[in-house]
Amino acid sequence: MLVLITAAILSFMIFFPLVVATSIFNVLSEKQASIFLRIFFPKYYLYGFCLSILGLIISILKEEIVSIIFFIFMSTTFVVLRQILTPMINKARSEEHTS
Repeated sequence: MLVLITAAILSFMIFFPLVVATSIFNVLSEKQASIFLRIFFPKYYLYGFCLSILGLIISILKEEIVSIIFFIFMSTTFVVLRQILTPMINKARSEEHTS
């Protein structure tokens, strides 16, 4: 089960830049793409966080120390990206457009 959760995390992290991002910038204008990405990224990181927490719970139940450390790292990273980095990027982009 832990392998499947890890594969799911890796899959969506690879799928986005290779498929979704290239499609977005080929189809939408820069402004539309920006609006879409501001809505998309918090959900993207929340999905990764939920998968990481699921993996963490299973790792704790199975008492797999390496997996526990891995999923703590992954869940923490998704929280930092969603709660700290994304708002900073959005603020910088907003300031860039108002200047």
